[in-house]
Amino acid sequence: MSTTGSGARTTAGTGTGGVSGHDEMDARWVDARPFRAHLRHLMSAGSLDVAEVAVVLGLPTRTVRNLLEGRAGRVPRRISPPTARRLLLVRPDDVQGLRWRLAPADEPRAALGRLRASGWSVDEVASAVGFGLEELAALDRHTHGNRLLAVRLVGLARGLPAALHDEDRDDEDLHVEDLHDESRDDVASAA
Repeated sequence: MSTTGSGARTTAGTGTGGVSGHDEMDARWVDARPFRAHLRHLMSAGSLDVAEVAVVLGLPTRTVRNLLEGRAGRVPRRISPPTARRLLLVRPDDVQGLRWRLAPADEPRAALGRLRASGWSVDEVASAVGFGLEELAALDRHTHGNRLLAVRLVGLARGLPAALHDEDRDDEDLHVEDLHDESRDDVASAA
Protein backbone atom coordinates (compact mmCIF):
# COMPACT_ATOMS: atom_id res chain seq x y z
CA MET A 1 0.00 0.00 0.00
CA SER A 2 1.27 3.48 -0.86
CA THR A 3 -0.09 7.00 -1.05
CA THR A 4 -0.40 9.35 -3.99
CA GLY A 5 0.71 12.95 -4.01
CA SER A 6 -2.79 13.97 -2.89
CA GLY A 7 -2.66 11.57 0.06
CA ALA A 8 -5.06 8.96 -1.39
CA ARG A 9 -4.18 5.39 -0.51
CA THR A 10 -3.55 2.99 -3.34
CA THR A 11 -3.23 -0.76 -3.40
CA ALA A 12 -1.45 -2.60 -6.16
CA GLY A 13 -3.48 -5.15 -8.05
CA THR A 14 -6.98 -4.09 -6.93
CA GLY A 15 -8.22 -3.91 -10.49
CA THR A 16 -9.73 -0.49 -9.74
CA GLY A 17 -6.90 1.66 -10.93
CA GLY A 18 -5.16 1.34 -7.58
CA VAL A 19 -7.90 3.05 -5.58
CA SER A 20 -8.92 1.45 -2.30
CA GLY A 21 -12.52 0.34 -1.85
CA HIS A 22 -13.27 3.27 0.47
CA ASP A 23 -12.01 5.85 -2.00
CA GLU A 24 -13.89 4.11 -4.81
CA MET A 25 -17.14 4.43 -2.86
CA ASP A 26 -16.47 8.12 -2.15
CA ALA A 27 -16.02 8.81 -5.87
CA ARG A 28 -19.69 7.96 -6.49
CA TRP A 29 -21.04 10.45 -3.96
CA VAL A 30 -22.22 13.84 -5.24
CA ASP A 31 -21.62 17.45 -4.25
CA ALA A 32 -24.05 18.33 -1.43
CA ARG A 33 -24.26 22.09 -2.07
CA PRO A 34 -26.94 22.14 -4.80
CA PHE A 35 -28.99 19.58 -2.89
CA ARG A 36 -28.73 21.60 0.33
CA ALA A 37 -29.98 24.66 -1.59
CA HIS A 38 -32.83 22.63 -3.10
CA LEU A 39 -33.77 21.34 0.36
CA ARG A 40 -33.88 24.88 1.76
CA HIS A 41 -36.00 25.96 -1.20
CA LEU A 42 -38.46 23.09 -0.59
CA MET A 43 -38.71 24.02 3.08
CA SER A 44 -39.37 27.64 2.23
CA ALA A 45 -41.87 26.89 -0.55
CA GLY A 46 -43.91 24.56 1.65
CA SER A 47 -43.38 26.32 4.99
CA LEU A 48 -42.01 23.02 6.31
CA ASP A 49 -39.59 22.39 9.14
CA VAL A 50 -36.82 19.77 9.08
CA ALA A 51 -38.95 16.89 10.38
CA GLU A 52 -41.82 17.71 8.02
CA VAL A 53 -39.68 17.88 4.89
CA ALA A 54 -38.01 14.63 5.97
CA VAL A 55 -41.43 12.96 6.05
CA VAL A 56 -42.23 14.26 2.56
CA LEU A 57 -38.87 13.12 1.20
CA GLY A 58 -39.06 9.73 2.90
CA LEU A 59 -35.70 10.32 4.58
CA PRO A 60 -34.76 10.09 8.25
CA THR A 61 -34.98 13.43 10.05
CA ARG A 62 -31.38 12.95 11.13
CA THR A 63 -30.24 12.75 7.47
CA VAL A 64 -32.04 15.97 6.53
CA ARG A 65 -30.80 17.81 9.63
CA ASN A 66 -27.24 16.66 8.92
CA LEU A 67 -27.43 17.89 5.32
CA LEU A 68 -28.61 21.32 6.50
CA GLU A 69 -26.64 21.81 9.71
CA GLY A 70 -23.92 19.19 9.64
CA ARG A 71 -22.29 17.73 12.69
CA ALA A 72 -20.43 20.02 15.05
CA GLY A 73 -21.12 22.86 12.62
CA ARG A 74 -19.48 21.10 9.65
CA VAL A 75 -21.92 20.49 6.82
CA PRO A 76 -21.26 17.50 4.58
CA ARG A 77 -19.52 18.17 1.29
CA ARG A 78 -21.03 15.14 -0.43
CA ILE A 79 -24.18 13.05 -0.18
CA SER A 80 -25.06 9.57 -1.36
CA PRO A 81 -26.72 9.10 -4.75
CA PRO A 82 -29.91 7.60 -3.19
CA THR A 83 -30.32 10.67 -0.97
CA ALA A 84 -29.71 12.94 -3.97
CA ARG A 85 -32.32 11.07 -6.01
CA ARG A 86 -34.90 11.39 -3.21
CA LEU A 87 -34.31 15.13 -3.06
CA LEU A 88 -34.69 15.54 -6.82
CA LEU A 89 -38.04 13.74 -6.86
CA VAL A 90 -39.75 16.56 -4.98
CA ARG A 91 -40.39 19.90 -6.64
CA PRO A 92 -41.34 23.19 -4.96
CA ASP A 93 -44.86 23.02 -6.43
CA ASP A 94 -45.24 19.57 -4.83
CA VAL A 95 -44.73 20.93 -1.33
CA GLN A 96 -46.78 24.05 -2.04
CA GLY A 97 -49.75 21.86 -2.94
CA LEU A 98 -49.69 19.63 0.14
CA ARG A 99 -52.67 21.42 1.69
CA TRP A 100 -54.91 20.48 -1.27
CA ARG A 101 -54.00 16.81 -1.48
CA LEU A 102 -55.30 13.84 0.43
CA ALA A 103 -53.37 11.18 2.34
CA PRO A 104 -54.51 8.06 4.16
CA ALA A 105 -55.46 8.93 7.74
CA ASP A 106 -53.82 5.92 9.44
CA GLU A 107 -50.32 7.41 9.89
CA PRO A 108 -51.45 10.84 11.13
CA ARG A 109 -54.05 9.19 13.39
CA ALA A 110 -51.29 7.07 14.96
CA ALA A 111 -49.02 10.12 15.26
CA LEU A 112 -51.79 12.06 17.02
CA GLY A 113 -52.26 9.10 19.37
CA ARG A 114 -48.52 9.07 20.21
CA LEU A 115 -48.59 12.83 20.86
CA ARG A 116 -51.67 12.51 23.11
CA ALA A 117 -50.11 9.56 24.98
CA SER A 118 -46.99 11.63 25.65
CA GLY A 119 -49.00 14.39 27.30
CA TRP A 120 -49.93 16.78 24.49
CA SER A 121 -53.47 18.17 24.63
CA VAL A 122 -55.53 18.34 21.44
CA ASP A 123 -55.37 22.14 21.65
CA GLU A 124 -51.55 22.04 21.87
CA VAL A 125 -51.32 19.70 18.90
CA ALA A 126 -53.71 21.85 16.85
CA SER A 127 -51.66 24.93 17.62
CA ALA A 128 -48.35 23.22 16.85
CA VAL A 129 -49.50 21.92 13.45
CA GLY A 130 -51.51 25.01 12.49
CA PHE A 131 -54.83 23.24 11.96
CA GLY A 132 -58.18 23.47 13.72
CA LEU A 133 -59.67 21.04 16.22
CA GLU A 134 -62.29 19.94 13.70
CA GLU A 135 -59.61 18.84 11.23
CA LEU A 136 -57.88 16.80 13.93
CA ALA A 137 -61.18 15.22 14.97
CA ALA A 138 -61.91 14.33 11.33
CA LEU A 139 -58.97 11.91 11.37
CA ASP A 140 -61.10 9.54 13.47
CA ARG A 141 -64.06 9.74 11.11
CA HIS A 142 -62.46 9.56 7.67
CA THR A 143 -60.12 7.20 5.85
CA HIS A 144 -58.27 10.12 4.21
CA GLY A 145 -57.36 13.61 5.30
CA ASN A 146 -55.33 16.65 4.47
CA ARG A 147 -51.77 15.67 3.43
CA LEU A 148 -50.17 18.75 4.99
CA LEU A 149 -51.85 17.94 8.32
CA ALA A 150 -50.55 14.37 8.00
CA VAL A 151 -47.01 15.54 7.26
CA ARG A 152 -47.03 17.98 10.18
CA LEU A 153 -48.44 15.43 12.65
CA VAL A 154 -45.97 12.73 11.68
CA GLY A 155 -43.11 15.26 11.73
CA LEU A 156 -44.13 16.48 15.19
CA ALA A 157 -44.43 12.93 16.51
CA ARG A 158 -40.95 12.10 15.18
CA GLY A 159 -39.62 14.60 17.71
CA LEU A 160 -40.99 12.70 20.70
CA PRO A 161 -38.31 11.19 22.95
CA ALA A 162 -40.09 7.83 22.88
CA ALA A 163 -40.15 7.94 19.08
CA LEU A 164 -36.43 8.19 18.41
CA HIS A 165 -36.57 4.84 16.63
CA ASP A 166 -39.09 6.46 14.26
CA GLU A 167 -36.23 8.49 12.77
CA ASP A 168 -35.48 5.67 10.37
CA ARG A 169 -39.06 4.61 9.69
CA ASP A 170 -40.46 4.98 6.26
CA ASP A 171 -43.77 6.85 6.49
CA GLU A 172 -44.76 5.28 3.21
CA ASP A 173 -48.14 6.94 2.78
CA LEU A 174 -46.81 10.49 3.02
CA HIS A 175 -43.65 10.97 1.01
CA VAL A 176 -42.20 11.39 -2.42
CA GLU A 177 -43.81 8.69 -4.52
CA ASP A 178 -47.31 9.88 -3.61
CA LEU A 179 -46.58 13.43 -4.75
CA HIS A 180 -46.25 12.40 -8.38
CA ASP A 181 -49.11 9.97 -8.75
CA GLU A 182 -51.76 10.59 -11.38
CA SER A 183 -54.59 10.99 -8.92
CA ARG A 184 -53.81 14.32 -7.29
CA ASP A 185 -57.01 14.38 -5.31
CA ASP A 186 -58.06 17.69 -3.92
CA VAL A 187 -59.62 18.19 -0.54
CA ALA A 188 -62.91 19.38 -2.03
CA SER A 189 -63.50 16.03 -3.72
CA ALA A 190 -63.49 14.28 -0.33
CA ALA A 191 -66.53 16.18 0.92
